Amino acid sequence: MRRFFSFLSLLIVGGFSLQPLAQEVHLHEPGTGAICQRSTFAHGYRHGYEEGYHLGNIDANMGRSARTRLSQFRDAAQGYSPEFGPHKSFRDGFQAGLLAGYGDGYKGRGFRAIETFRFASAILAEESEPGDPQNVNFDLGFAAGYEKGLHLTRAEISPQGPNPQANEASVSCEEAHSSTSDAGASLALALPKPSQEITQQAMEPFCEGYRRGFALGHADGIALHPDQGQVAGR
Repeated sequence: MRRFFSFLSLLIVGGFSLQPLAQEVHLHEPGTGAICQRSTFAHGYRHGYEEGYHLGNIDANMGRSARTRLSQFRDAAQGYSPEFGPHKSFRDGFQAGLLAGYGDGYKGRGFRAIETFRFASAILAEESEPGDPQNVNFDLGFAAGYEKGLHLTRAEISPQGPNPQANEASVSCEEAHSSTSDAGASLALALPKPSQEITQQAMEPFCEGYRRGFALGHADGIALHPDQGQVAGR
């Protein structure tokens, strides 16, 4: 009996000790860890995609109707920890990944997150840039690029087809500042006072994150909106 309780204690303690390790695995995963280290939004997306894909598979197998609103995902576990970065950025990424993963899981599509994250992480250093030591600007750029890529209009979709690489190469991060989004204002607020000026050092990591986020968002937009994918294919 004593051995049984000892074994049970090990299981309980082991379960709690393994949970943080499971959360951190994305930060050190070969081929994709760099993007999660540099962008809290991307890290949250990865957690959300995995959770959404799992829930989508369950709902499809149980014959349930597809969930269409974020309010229907109250059972989704974020797995957030303060060491990951700003909670808002992680939450926004989690919600984006949750919807993308759920759509893939429910429709029976493959688990795309690994492939798209490898592309987004290609030739990306894990270390932050001198002008962006906390990766604030890179993260803002990644989130802004993701939103732009996700919500491309039919007229904006590249005639080259649904190829994230082709579209990533052609997009300019300046669109983020000239559009109706508040990405430029957010970037300015993130810079040290009193300058509040978007310096070249701050713009470079923003643009680097924007282009990579755009590729991920564009891939999701095509998967979640087949009508746009058909237009792009033509």
